[in-house]
Amino acid sequence: MKKNSCNFIGWLVDNPREFEDKNGMTRTTFTLSVERNNAWKYGGRDTDYFDFIAWGELAKHIAKKYEKGDLLAVIDARAKVRSEERRV
Repeated sequence: MKKNSCNFIGWLVDNPREFEDKNGMTRTTFTLSVERNNAWKYGGRDTDYFDFIAWGELAKHIAKKYEKGDLLAVIDARAKVRSEERRV
């Protein structure tokens, strides 16, 4: 079993943003809105927002095929905590 392996299913908050670095490597950034499993007493659920970065061919595919509001699964992701000042 891998350590630091996470799975997320959520909705794209905005259209994915595709960038190319100075070496020609493509990266795409996007944010997922993910509902928690726990429900409130009077209905509704808490929602968390997670930022992701995809690289290479996967980045190009996400930028081309998905848009705001689409349901997306991120499987076997590696989690990394960043401070608010360094948000993508």
